[in-house]
Amino acid sequence: MNNEKLNICFLDPEWTWDNRYFDVYNWIEPIWAISVAENIKNEKRNVDFVQQLTKSNREIVDIILSKKPAILAVTSYSYNFSNSLEIVKEIKKNINDLIVVYWWIHVTYCPEESLNTDLIDFIVRNEGEKSFDELLSYLENWNNDYSNISWIWFKKNWKIIITKDGERIKNLSELDFSKREWLDMDYKKESFCHLPISQIKNAWIEKSRWCWFNCEFCTSKDFWKWWNILKRDLSKVIDEIKYLHNNFWTNYLLFSDERFIIKWRKEDIELLDLMIEEKIWDIINYSCFNTLRDVDQDILYKLKKSWCSYINYWVEAIDIDVIKKMRKKHNVIDNARNVFIMTKNADIFWAALFMIGSPYETISNIDKLEKYVLENADVIDKIRIAFYTPFPWTKSFEDSMKSDIFHNKVFDTNNTIWYNSFTTKDVVITPKWLISELWLDDLTKIEQDIEIEKYLKNRKKEILIKFYTSESYFNSCIERIKNNKILKNVYKEWFLNQSKSITNYFDFIPYELKNILWIT
Repeated sequence: MNNEKLNICFLDPEWTWDNRYFDVYNWIEPIWAISVAENIKNEKRNVDFVQQLTKSNREIVDIILSKKPAILAVTSYSYNFSNSLEIVKEIKKNINDLIVVYWWIHVTYCPEESLNTDLIDFIVRNEGEKSFDELLSYLENWNNDYSNISWIWFKKNWKIIITKDGERIKNLSELDFSKREWLDMDYKKESFCHLPISQIKNAWIEKSRWCWFNCEFCTSKDFWKWWNILKRDLSKVIDEIKYLHNNFWTNYLLFSDERFIIKWRKEDIELLDLMIEEKIWDIINYSCFNTLRDVDQDILYKLKKSWCSYINYWVEAIDIDVIKKMRKKHNVIDNARNVFIMTKNADIFWAALFMIGSPYETISNIDKLEKYVLENADVIDKIRIAFYTPFPWTKSFEDSMKSDIFHNKVFDTNNTIWYNSFTTKDVVITPKWLISELWLDDLTKIEQDIEIEKYLKNRKKEILIKFYTSESYFNSCIERIKNNKILKNVYKEWFLNQSKSITNYFDFIPYELKNILWIT
């Protein structure tokens, strides 16, 4: 490297670009990538950041070429890995000596497979803030003995070199929090709270890095090292909230923590108290993820007082056998309805997050889920249904490969896995129980894959439509609005959006609700 400033460009790509997929993966800010970019900045480095969002691959290539980077750092999830290589390939055609560094979850667990391409020079495993900075120092000083850098993989003389595991970050407050000046913070985002979507300016924020779950299909527990809770000083969390509001007029936050509040954890309660004391509720709403076991009436009261307006509850499965097989130790379905009622009584919106299509799935399981959703439509505000996705390196991924249940579409012509469908929005496995129950045994594997995918997607659609058109759901909406008049415009916008995905939706809405919302 010469004495000029080092141009480093971070790329946060999407998967095969298509407007149909402009959804949850696109509207969250890449806060972990931003954290790395922010924490490797110094006077010797020009750091820039590009997020793909709705831009085509060609547009992204042109933008990055205009920045003339010496190093390109690519955020790698499974779903965007294949597409990111297409972008990098085009960029490398124009910058021959470009150094490409991949990091984040996918390459942490598929490093050898990832390095099989000549497009990637280095892989940084795990969080990246420390190792990436160390790698840059070596490159700046012409030191090519990369084996002394912890947490990286690279190729030397066509041989893959794996360096030692290093020390992890001990306190997130050591890091500068994720600045957002690189990002377009004005693009529209989906949410549901005490504000109409058109008035929301939202942002992601992290309180800690940790995953206590042990789900067989997910890498989060290992990636974040469940025994090693990385916390931030509470004052730093408050500082970032104020920064977001003051700089971008952010009025709605989503905490990224898998479990935002645990009722027995002292520092979680202290954060809520601090948010109340600092009158955060005066400038911002927020939402979070939680399990059903994490809250009680007192916690919900504090959440509401600190102006939590939306909770995503990890419900996922309601059949006890399926819960055990998926190793979902956080699920307490027996007490779920009590939690649902308490949350609604606290005037907090909430969503139930479900999952279908696991290897253990039967028609009976899906029927139970549908029945459960409809029985609780009077207390649930929103439901989300994901498809079971065995992510690389997990037990479920290995089991799915061994039992040959991956959908044919996830393999390319060379029988290499094409990861674009690994989004939880698409069907990637074919449960064998369903093959027998749907009388598909005599079909070919490809035909079975197609039929099972069609069945699961149809069932998901049916459950959603039945829920959002049920009398109990509409009565719950009416009750919500009568108890809080400011929700009128929130629901009006929500129903207008629903009408785009459910045919003749306004025909289902009862006259009383139409009248309340002035929809006639």
